[in-house]
Amino acid sequence: DFPDEEKLVEMTADCYEKDKNWGKAAEYYGRLVEEQETPSNRTLYQLAMSVEKGRAPASEKRVNDLLTKVSKSETNDFWKSMALEALENRTKEGKR
Repeated sequence: DFPDEEKLVEMTADCYEKDKNWGKAAEYYGRLVEEQETPSNRTLYQLAMSVEKGRAPASEKRVNDLLTKVSKSETNDFWKSMALEALENRTKEGKR
């Protein structure tokens, strides 16, 4: 079976992330967030990290907003725990 378009977009984002092409990774994770009715914690977290690593101007608020959204998710999964940890670290670093 050939993966659907959403899976292909996710795989493309993952590839850009592995290549440390943060701008493109953020673009594709962002596309997933826009296209999904309820984006997964993983997608939101990966988008936040790609934006943070890309160090785009005015990205701090977006990163905080994305991580906060994941941290308030009703789904208690690995990505939520990672978001909570990232928010705690950002607070310690004065980025929040």
